[in-house]
Amino acid sequence: MSKELWHMKDLITRWGLPERQVREIVLTQGVPRVELRRPPKNIDWGAMRFRPEAVEAWERSREVVSKPSAPAAVPPVVPRRPQKRHPLLGI
Repeated sequence: MSKELWHMKDLITRWGLPERQVREIVLTQGVPRVELRRPPKNIDWGAMRFRPEAVEAWERSREVVSKPSAPAAVPPVVPRRPQKRHPLLGI
């Protein structure tokens, strides 16, 4: 088990997302977190940490494996009928 807790900047780096989007994900999608201070009226992002094991487990629970898509249906090749010659132009 890891002894170090992650900071918000670690999640930003890990996920490669802007800070605002990471904050939104943490608040709305149930990312497990450790609040180092009593819950204040407003969120104290500086006092918020994340256990790596918990975040990794959360990420695994959100993993989506999609089925390979079926190849696109290709219409059958229809042989072209020979063109009739133009009666006046001869082509």
